[in-house]
Amino acid sequence: MPTVVVQPQVAIPSELLDGLVSSNPHWWAQPVATVLAALIALAAARIAWRGVQAQIKTQRDLHAESHQAELRKQERADRVEAVLESVKMLQEAQIKLTELGLLRSRSAPTEELNKCGDEMLFLLGRVDVSQFRLDLVGAAAAKRVFIDVYEDLSNAYHLAMDTDSELDAVTAKVRRASDAVFFSRPVFIEELRSASADTSSR
Repeated sequence: MPTVVVQPQVAIPSELLDGLVSSNPHWWAQPVATVLAALIALAAARIAWRGVQAQIKTQRDLHAESHQAELRKQERADRVEAVLESVKMLQEAQIKLTELGLLRSRSAPTEELNKCGDEMLFLLGRVDVSQFRLDLVGAAAAKRVFIDVYEDLSNAYHLAMDTDSELDAVTAKVRRASDAVFFSRPVFIEELRSASADTSSR
């Protein structure tokens, strides 16, 4: 006798079937729109970040340029100050040397001569310091002339302090040193003009 197999029948309500099958044929549009919105937000954030970075770089560059401008301004000020101080030191030493020469010419007492000589030696020390300042600020032309003038002043001083030296020789040395100071002025003036030209060109 043949065997009969009975398959169980499951009844699925129509409401459930309607829920399983989307009624909207464009159901994928909402997730895609969400992803696109996220991508746009990321792109906007990246653009904003790059803008901020560019602004920071611009501010940094402006600060660096301003700092460099201040440094150049200070360097020019130091250069002008060094040149003016050097001129002043040379003039003071020249005046004191002239005074020393006059003391020798009238055979002043040794005490008075030594006092003036000490003052002259002190000024020569300050002149020597001015020479290093000219070197530091890069005033090469002024420094070269300054060294020559300093040598003339120093030689005249030592000759004037040597009581065994002839008066005519002392007078000649003092005059030469005074002339050296006078004729050095154009070089120092040119240094000042050069510093002013640097100021106007930057």
